Amino acid sequence: MRFAPLFLPLLALAAPAAAQPDRDDVMERDIARALPSPGELAATGDLLSRIMGAMLDVEIGGVMQAIDPAARPRPGETLGDLARRDDPYFEERMHHSVGATIETMDDVMADVAILAPRLLRSLDDFSRNIEDATRDLPSRR
Repeated sequence: MRFAPLFLPLLALAAPAAAQPDRDDVMERDIARALPSPGELAATGDLLSRIMGAMLDVEIGGVMQAIDPAARPRPGETLGDLARRDDPYFEERMHHSVGATIETMDDVMADVAILAPRLLRSLDDFSRNIEDATRDLPSRR
């Protein structure tokens, strides 16, 4: 018990440090917070689908003539008209493709949430190893 008077102040100093979250935990939390949620991805997919739909309504006659002066576009012809000319299911395929891409992105974000902290830890280890390996090199001054 002779060491108790010395031990208690040390314990009091160590307690706040022990209560601090681990740097890796903070990093993982920050990465998880920065990634879009499935709801945000779905909203992005809806927005992208609407934007692409609006683009299909753009009249392209002037652009077609600028590219090919011999082109004879129909009056009021849109990008969607041109896309549907050879594929009557173009719009449905386009919207399906957006949905599939968003589903894939949801899986990718889950993988990033798992892999990014591990990758950052590996980079930290690599950096420490380089510092250790070069510590005794002569100065270039």
